[in-house]
Amino acid sequence: MTLERKFHEFASSLHHGECIDSLPNHLFKEDKADYLLYYRGLILEVKYLTEDRGKTISERINQLANSDPSFPQFFGTVHIEDVIRSHRDSEKFRQWICNYAARTLDAVIQKANRQIQKTKKALDLERSTGVLVLLNEGVQLYDDDFVLQEVSRLLHKKRDGSFERPHVEVVWYLNEYATATTRLGSSNTFIGPAARNDHADRFMNMLHVAWCATNGYAMKRGISTQCSNTGSEGA
Repeated sequence: MTLERKFHEFASSLHHGECIDSLPNHLFKEDKADYLLYYRGLILEVKYLTEDRGKTISERINQLANSDPSFPQFFGTVHIEDVIRSHRDSEKFRQWICNYAARTLDAVIQKANRQIQKTKKALDLERSTGVLVLLNEGVQLYDDDFVLQEVSRLLHKKRDGSFERPHVEVVWYLNEYATATTRLGSSNTFIGPAARNDHADRFMNMLHVAWCATNGYAMKRGISTQCSNTGSEGA
C-alpha cells in the first residue's frame, strides 16, 4: 500500500474526521483542503513529495558534476550530505542545494496556504488550525533534518511585517523509506510561528501517537526549541 493511500485510510478512520471531498460541492467556489479533524479544529491539506521532484534535483547535480572537473565524483547512489561534505566549498554548496531543493517545498507550502485559507472562508472556520501534511515515500533528498530546516525557514519568512504563509500553522512530515534490510518510517510535527491556538500541539501529539500505533512505529519525543518538534521512527 502506498503512503498516500495509507494516510487516506488513517484519516478516514478517525471518528472525529471528515473528508472534505465528501462535502457538498456548492460550498466551495475555489480551492479546498483535504480533511477536517477534531470536529473541525484542524484543517489538513495533504501533499505528496514525488520521486520526479527528487530526480530533477539529482539531474541538476549530475550536470554540475559533468561540467566541473573538481566536483566530487561518486558512483552509484549516495546521500546528498556525502556530496555536500566532499565539495570544495561545502557551506556555499549546501546553501545552493538547499535553496534549489526548497523551491519544491516553497511551492507546496504556498499552494497549501491558499487551499487552507479558502477552506476556512468557505466553511467559516477562521479559528481552526491549518495543517500541511507532507508525505515522502523514498525520495532520499527529503530527509527529516533537511525538510524541517527548510520548513522552518519558509514559514518564518515575512513581508511587510506579516508572515507570508500564515494559514500553514503546522507541518506534519511523514517519511517512509527502505534500507538494505528493512523499511523504516518517521513522523515529525513542526508547530510554525503563525500558530494561534494552544490546542494545536495537543491535537498533533494525539495524531502522532495514533499514526505511530497504527503503523507500528516506535515513538520518541523530539527536543523542543522555539517551535514544537515531535518525532518518531520505526520499522
